Amino acid sequence: MRLRTLFYLTLPPLLLAAWAGHVFLGDKKQTPEQALLADYAQRIAIARAATATGNYQEFTKLGNLLRLAPAPLRNGPEALKWLRKAADKGYAAAQLGLGEMYEQGQGVKQDYHRAAEWYVLATRLSKDSVAYFRLGELYLKGHGVAQDYSKALANYQIAAAAGHPVAHYILGTMAESGWGMDRDLIAAYIHYAIAAAQAPAVTAYHQEFNTQAAKARVTAAMNRSQVDFAEKKLATMPK
Repeated sequence: MRLRTLFYLTLPPLLLAAWAGHVFLGDKKQTPEQALLADYAQRIAIARAATATGNYQEFTKLGNLLRLAPAPLRNGPEALKWLRKAADKGYAAAQLGLGEMYEQGQGVKQDYHRAAEWYVLATRLSKDSVAYFRLGELYLKGHGVAQDYSKALANYQIAAAAGHPVAHYILGTMAESGWGMDRDLIAAYIHYAIAAAQAPAVTAYHQEFNTQAAKARVTAAMNRSQVDFAEKKLATMPK
């Protein structure tokens, strides 16, 4: 009986997605943009049908699809509804999604304070590197919270330990500049080197973040023994 119910819940959205693809197609070959919209519409339809299971992960998936969809398919109010359903039950991934909605003004009025509140909740329930990174960003810039380099540093360090490449780059900047810590060129070198190994991800976040240039800059300010020490320390760190 449950399978039959799920089938009938799933069928209408799938038919809608197929219809959307047909409308985009018409009598002509689809453009790349039309194909993207048709594919995304189908993903939304499948995700919406999956929410019938009552699973918080499915609620979160639909909410994130709706908030990040191409403009014609984006639906902030509905995204907010599904993410809140999961977030209010303590699902950290949904809390992270809500934080990003408020921080970036995705379908809601931009509100850094509310973003910080959701990020704090997400970090209490998980070790998700993105949640810690986002919270670190708010403390670094003083958005929605009092600017606090020490708290920014602590959150970036957790994010970096969990593998966030941009967190490593910013920790390099903080160590090089002495923000929230004593200036430490060896630490800066190590963080920049780790970030450089994932340079495309760092540049995708911010095109002005040049890992190789940053590493070269601190190298020029270090002596040979400092560079050797940093390289030896890098070699002993887990990959």
